Amino acid sequence: MKQWKTEELLQNFYAISGVKVALFDSRFHCVAVAGQNEGYCHFLHRSRHCLDTCMQSDIDAFRHVRETGKPYVYKCPFGLFEAIAPVMINEEVRAYLILGPVAEPTKDGDRDLLDCAKRISPEWSEEILRAKLKKMIRLHEKEVYALCDALTVYAAYFENSTQLLSNEKTIGQMVKSYVVHNISKKITLSELSLHAHCSTVTLTEHFRREYGMTIMQYVLKKRMQLAEQLLIDNVLSITDISIKCGFSDVEYFSRCFKDTHGLPPSEWRGKQTDEQKNK
Repeated sequence: MKQWKTEELLQNFYAISGVKVALFDSRFHCVAVAGQNEGYCHFLHRSRHCLDTCMQSDIDAFRHVRETGKPYVYKCPFGLFEAIAPVMINEEVRAYLILGPVAEPTKDGDRDLLDCAKRISPEWSEEILRAKLKKMIRLHEKEVYALCDALTVYAAYFENSTQLLSNEKTIGQMVKSYVVHNISKKITLSELSLHAHCSTVTLTEHFRREYGMTIMQYVLKKRMQLAEQLLIDNVLSITDISIKCGFSDVEYFSRCFKDTHGLPPSEWRGKQTDEQKNK
């Protein structure tokens, strides 16, 4: 029988369900994920208070599952469904499979969801919240429970798999993995702290201690490495390369590249091309 890799299993689950699914270790750090953080949640996390509320809700849910050893379907403080299935090894919860968030189809125009968000962070415009909610995955409660049942089957596979959690990732390793897999997207300390379920202070201190640089310095380093490779490939335009490397402003990308390499990207590419011809 084929031994599935963790990432493959999660990607297959996401492909079938359309719902984000992630594996967290016993320290509540994300080990692997498939699917994108819903735009609605991503928007809410711009508020420090909302982000802290979401993190605490997740931690409370993890602890509930650890204490009971049973799957758990619940609604977060913002009224969205999430579900967790425990991965048990030697009668202890060693990991957590979590799916969601998803919104329930409503007849009241998402009134309950909007009220939840406004109670926690009143500054948000209802018009903006409605626009973001339109992009949410919608499932009825019974469908969420059905997916949770499927998640328990995945959990059972992990319980019998020798690959799982033989070496749990440190916070620094988790950050590196997240950056590598999201290098073309906007990366913020707030999103990373939610991913690792720790404060931004803890996150930055652990990373600096492990690797001797800040997280943003590492992000820039990886983006510049990717830019080098794409420039050498000589297929994409400078604008397209800047987007691939996570820059929304091509001029800012060019300044960063020049600061790192001493030349703007177009001149650096030309120099590399000339060197290749002269070999």
